[in-house]
Amino acid sequence: MRIHSEKASARGRSRSERSETPSFSPLPQTTIFIHDFSCDREECDETTRYLTAGKLTAGKLTGGKVISDLSRNFCFQPPTSPKFEAKLRSSGFPVMDPINPTKTKEEALMPLHILVLALGTLALGIAEFSMMSILNAVAADLQVSIPEAGHFIAAYATGVCAGVMLMVVFARNLPLKHLLLIIVSLIVVGNALTVFADGYAVMVASRFLSGLPHGAYFGVGSIIASELAQPGKASRDVTLMVLGMTIANLVGVPLGSFLSWAVSWRLVFGITAVTGVIVFLSVLRFVPAMPALPNAGFRAQFRFLTHLRPWLVMAAIFFGNGGFFAYLSYVNPTMEEVTGVAPSSMSLVMAVVGAGMVAGNLLCAKLAGRFTDPALACMGQGVLFVALVTVFFGAAHPFIAIPATVVAAGCCFFISGPEQIMMLQGAKEGRLLGAALAQTSFNAGNALGAWVGGLPIDAGKSPEWSALPGFSLAFTGFLILYLLWWIHREKHRRN
Repeated sequence: MRIHSEKASARGRSRSERSETPSFSPLPQTTIFIHDFSCDREECDETTRYLTAGKLTAGKLTGGKVISDLSRNFCFQPPTSPKFEAKLRSSGFPVMDPINPTKTKEEALMPLHILVLALGTLALGIAEFSMMSILNAVAADLQVSIPEAGHFIAAYATGVCAGVMLMVVFARNLPLKHLLLIIVSLIVVGNALTVFADGYAVMVASRFLSGLPHGAYFGVGSIIASELAQPGKASRDVTLMVLGMTIANLVGVPLGSFLSWAVSWRLVFGITAVTGVIVFLSVLRFVPAMPALPNAGFRAQFRFLTHLRPWLVMAAIFFGNGGFFAYLSYVNPTMEEVTGVAPSSMSLVMAVVGAGMVAGNLLCAKLAGRFTDPALACMGQGVLFVALVTVFFGAAHPFIAIPATVVAAGCCFFISGPEQIMMLQGAKEGRLLGAALAQTSFNAGNALGAWVGGLPIDAGKSPEWSALPGFSLAFTGFLILYLLWWIHREKHRRN
C-alpha cells in the first residue's frame, strides 16, 4: 500500500489531477491519497476514507471504516453525520453500500443488514404467534388445562415488557452491535429451553425468557436500520425489518401448526432456536460495527417522555392494534359461524390473511419516500377503520368479509414501520427506550383487543360483533394519528 500526503495548496499537482478530487469545506488542510489499497479490511480510528476517481480521500473524521473485496471494489461505513454524507454526495463522491459494495445504497432494494434484521423478526414472530395455534397440543403434552396453558402466552407478553426495562437499565452503554448479539442470544436460549420444558413451571420460565428480547430487538434493530438508512429511507428500512413478522404469520404459524400435528410442538421452537443461531452468525458477518448511543445518564433516557408527541404515538399504536386484534382474535368463529367458511378451508383463509400482512408491509416500504411518516400511518389507520366497519356489516357475505379481513391485516403492518420511526423522532437520548416502547404498546394493544373483542360475545352476540369494539378502537387510533399529521404539517408550514 502506497501512501503520500499533500497540502491543501496542492503544490506541484497538475490541473488534471486537481480536477479529479472534488473540494468542499469539511476536508482538512492536509489530504491523504491511498493508491494501492490491497488490505481486505482496515479499521480507521482517526480517519474516514472515501472513494473517488480511483483514489481514497481521507478526512480527519472519526469512526470510519473502509472495506475492500477481492474484486477491488471499495465501500465505507456511513459517517456519523448524515449532513456530511449528503455533502459528500453533492460533491460527487460515490457512496457505496457498506454491505453490498457492488451497488450504491440507492440501488440496493434491501441491504443485507436489513435482511438479517428481518430474519430476526421472523424468529420472534414464530415464537410469539405460534403458541396460539398449538396451545391444545402443548396443554395435552404438559398435562395442564387450557386456561393454565394460556399463562404461557401471558408469560411471553410479560417478558416483552420486562426486557425493555432491563435493556434501559443495564445495556444502554453497550455498542449497538454487541447489544444486538446479546439479544439474539436470548432468543436462542429461551426457545431452546422451551424445547426441553417438561412441566408448567419450566414452560412459564422459558416463555418469559423468550419474551425478554422481543421489544429490545425491535428497539435496537430499528435504530440500526434507521442509522444505516439513506436520507428519507429510514421508514422504508424499518418497515422491511418488520417484514419477518408478516412472513411468520403467512408461513411460520401455519407450518408450526402442521409440525405440531405431524411431529411435535417442540419442533416449532427448535426451528426458532436454530433460526436464532443463523441470525446471530449473520449479525456478526453483515451488520457493521456501531458505537453505543450517547449516554447522558439514566434519567435522560426518559426525558423525551415529558413531551406529548411520544405519548400520542404510543396511544395510536395501542388503540390501532387493539382494534385489529379485537376482531382477529375471533376471526375463526366469525368466518365459520357467520361467513360460512368450512373449517377445512380456514387454513387457506388465514394464509390469504397472512399474505395481506406481507403485501401491506411491502406497500408501505414502496410509499415510504413519497409521504411523511404521520401521513402514511394516518392513511393506513383510516383504511383499517373502514375495513373493520365493512367486516361488521358484511360478515355474512364471504366476498365482502374475507377481502375486508385481508385489507385490515395489511393495514396493521402497513402502519407499523412509520409508527416505529415516529417514536424515534425527537427521542434523542431515549431512542433505545422509545423504539422498544413502541413494541410494548403493540403487545399491550393486542391484549386489550383480545379482551374487549370478547365482551360482545360474552354478552350473547354473534362473533362478528367483535369488530364493533374493534373499529371503535381503530377510529380512536385514527383520530390520534390525524392529530399528529396535522401538527407535523403545521410545524413544517411555519418553518
